[in-house]
Amino acid sequence: LGRDDIGTKLETNAALVLGSWGNGVLNQINVESSKPTEAMYFNTCDGLVLNAIHFEQVEPRENFGGFMDFAGGVHVINNVQVVLNQITVGDLFSLVRVSATNTKVQVRGVKEDGNTVTATHWRMFLLSGDETGVELYADLIRQTGFTSQGSSNSLPSSIRRYAGDTFHDVWDGKKSWSASSIPTTGTWEIGDKAWNTLPTGGEALGWVCVSPGTPGVWVPMTTILAMNGDAGDADLTVILGGTATTVKFATTLTANRTVVLPASTTTMNGAKFRFIRTAAGAFNLDVGGLKTLAANQWCDVENTGYGWHLTAFGSL
Repeated sequence: LGRDDIGTKLETNAALVLGSWGNGVLNQINVESSKPTEAMYFNTCDGLVLNAIHFEQVEPRENFGGFMDFAGGVHVINNVQVVLNQITVGDLFSLVRVSATNTKVQVRGVKEDGNTVTATHWRMFLLSGDETGVELYADLIRQTGFTSQGSSNSLPSSIRRYAGDTFHDVWDGKKSWSASSIPTTGTWEIGDKAWNTLPTGGEALGWVCVSPGTPGVWVPMTTILAMNGDAGDADLTVILGGTATTVKFATTLTANRTVVLPASTTTMNGAKFRFIRTAAGAFNLDVGGLKTLAANQWCDVENTGYGWHLTAFGSL
C-alpha cells in the first residue's frame, strides 16, 4: 500500500524491484493505492514464476511503461488481476513491458476489469524499442478492456515480435500473422501464414510460404468463393487469389477480348476458374488460348502445377 496517514497516494519509482534473481517463485503480491512509475521491475532476472498478482487503485506516472517490466530472462506469470486502476498517463501503458532483448514472458489468466483509462493506448504487451529475440505469450485472457493490444488477445495465443509494432502468433513452430498483402519483408519458413486483413469475394483468405527465404515464396490459401458482377468489355488479366473464381462477361463486346491466365508454377496445382459469357457482340472471348467463347457459352479451366487445362465447357 502506498497511502499516507490521510489517504493520499504516495509517489514512488516502483513498488517492487528485483535485480539478478534466478529460478524463484513469488506468491500473492498485491500492489495497491499508490502512484509508481511502474509497479514492478525485474532487471536481468531469469526463471521467475509469479503467482496471484493483484493490481488495484494504482496510478502509474510514466508513459511507455508497464505494471510489470521485464529486462531479460524467461518468466511465467499465473493469474493476474488488474482492476480499478487509474491509467491516466498521456500515452502508451501496458500490463507487461519488455525492455531488453531475448526476453520471454508467458501470462496465464488475466482479469482486466473496471479500470479508468485515459492513456492513448492501454496494451497487453509493450516493447520499449526494437528488441530482438522477444517472445510474449498470453493465455486465458478474460474480461479484457485493452484499448490497443500491441499484440493479440486471442485465446490462447503465443505472440512474437516481427518488426516495429507487428506481432505474430506461433503454432507448432509455424508463424501466423495478419497482413493486407503477401509479406515483402522478414525471413519466413515453409508453412508460415499471413491471414488477409481485408478479405473480399474472390480474394485469398491469406497466403502461405512454400519456399523459405527473405521474404520467401508465398501463394494464396483457399479463396473466398465469389462471382464478379461483370468483367466488362475489356481484356482480363487473372490474378490468383485476387480474381473471383467465377468470372462473368455481361457487357456487349465491341472487339475480340482475351483472358490472360497467370503464369503456371508448381504451387498453383488445383487452382480453378469458371468463365461465363452472356454478352452479345460479333466478337470472340479467348480464355487463355484454351477456349474461345461466343455469346451464352462458358468454360472451366484448372491448373495442374505445370499448366492450365480446359476441363469443361458448354452452352447456357
